Amino acid sequence: MQTSEPTLPVLLVAGTPPEDWFERLAAIGDRVDVRRAASEQETAAILPQADFAFAWEIGAFWVRDSLDKAAKLQWMQISSAGLERIMSPALVESPVLLVNGQGLYAPALAEFVIFSILFFVKSFRRMDANRKKRHWERFLGQEARGQTLAIIGYGGTGRETARLAKALRMKVIAVKRDASTVEGSEWVDELIPLDRWREALAAADFVCNALPSTDETKGMFGEAEFRAMKPAAIYINVGRGKTTQQDVMIRALKERWIAGAGLDVFETEPLPEDSELWGMENIILSPHCTDVTTTYHIESARLLCDNIQRWLKGEPLLNVVKDKARGY
Repeated sequence: MQTSEPTLPVLLVAGTPPEDWFERLAAIGDRVDVRRAASEQETAAILPQADFAFAWEIGAFWVRDSLDKAAKLQWMQISSAGLERIMSPALVESPVLLVNGQGLYAPALAEFVIFSILFFVKSFRRMDANRKKRHWERFLGQEARGQTLAIIGYGGTGRETARLAKALRMKVIAVKRDASTVEGSEWVDELIPLDRWREALAAADFVCNALPSTDETKGMFGEAEFRAMKPAAIYINVGRGKTTQQDVMIRALKERWIAGAGLDVFETEPLPEDSELWGMENIILSPHCTDVTTTYHIESARLLCDNIQRWLKGEPLLNVVKDKARGY
């Protein structure tokens, strides 16, 4: 009598990760049946057999929109940290666990914050203008050391930013909804609860927005907030574009309520060609790609492999979204 081979659990990969990403799944290659879906139609066809899924960028929408076919799906890992674009009532209410990329992007985003700080502290625009004019001008400069960085939203990105800022010997103020227990408190000089966050804005030389996009954070940075900052302050946004009232921020930059900005995210993306931001000399403009790095490809595949091995052993998954309704 022949015995049939045990059926491997099915991993659906929805979207089109690069080929080298698939090569990094070798650690679990003989323990799961990896099935690729490069379209919404292929996703819908494979989803009924899937035990878990990895959704690369647009693939998250494909899984969400065919969720009624997910008879066996236990959990889904998405390639992004934010959930605001893919959430739906059906996804919130479903028993499917969501795993996100929180923390995987933190090192790259924190580096952008530090780059923005040094860009303005070291007067890069002035040096570059002089280079183009072949003009030798020695001038009095500044240091990051001793300046104050306020981090609004002290999650994974906020913590990594604080760690790097302390290496520059900056003073760090962190703002967090629940300030009673804080991971990474060793890198913080002052911790302020969210209901007093404007105190941090007024004290800071640099303000880092690392907030997620939720109903509560939408438009948090408006006129009162930008006017609360020092005229010499620099605003850096690596959180979500919709947390900032962009028209107000543009006015703040034009009228010099603040001195400049380092921006990786925007209220509308792609940024419209007629946006005034394109022509501003007192900003850094990154097209929401600061966190798109080769290292992220490695880390996202590693997280997926770790979680599949945990799932097979009945252990808790890493990076599970605790509150799907809130989005983090």
